[in-house]
Amino acid sequence: MKKSWLMMLAVCGTATMLGAGDLTPEADVSFIGGDLKALKDAAGKAKVVPGRPAEISWVDDNGEKVIFFNGDMKVPHSAINIFSADFDCTQPFTLCIKVKVPAEVSKNHRNQLCQYGYGADKINGFSVYLFNNTLHCRYGYDSKTTISGNNKIEPIQPDTWIDTAVVYDGKSIALYINGKLVSKPNNAVIPKTKNNFSVGATASDRGYQFKGMVKNFKLYRQALTAEEVAALK
Repeated sequence: MKKSWLMMLAVCGTATMLGAGDLTPEADVSFIGGDLKALKDAAGKAKVVPGRPAEISWVDDNGEKVIFFNGDMKVPHSAINIFSADFDCTQPFTLCIKVKVPAEVSKNHRNQLCQYGYGADKINGFSVYLFNNTLHCRYGYDSKTTISGNNKIEPIQPDTWIDTAVVYDGKSIALYINGKLVSKPNNAVIPKTKNNFSVGATASDRGYQFKGMVKNFKLYRQALTAEEVAALK
């Protein structure tokens, strides 16, 4: 009897560990390969549509062809649009994007990485961008409210691949660079909105664009812990 009980505990413990370690993305899009038409969601749930594809180029990075956004500010903007039909921005999520910013981009330039929602300066939903060598997330309804990273903790280095992560648990936003928490504790509530993810520009035609390379986009339908974010590659 005792042996059976111990075996049951072992099975339950193993199942719990497996569940805790199951970090499967809701959307997983690789921006490498050299062919825009071949871009797809490896998770098989999201639709990927390049916007203004003629202005999106590819650059060689250690033998890989990686997407490069030129940030030319032409209208309409070039972007990669990712449609995740079941995504609800009011529920916990984690958004991870791997980027490389050219040294020529001024640290005082708003380098627009990704948006879900509408607007440019005042936004509905949330908008992720780089500024002053760190990560920022603007959120709300017709809002300029912004959570900002601390560039003294983990500054963005030029011409270097960096891992960015935005974690929302339903009541606060945490920002990570290379697995390090760079934002302060906060109270943040993202309002209900419905749109696609726009990678490389704001959804507004007269908003902001990104200049640099983007290697991948991953969306998780859960608020990952600091340890889980640090373990992502």
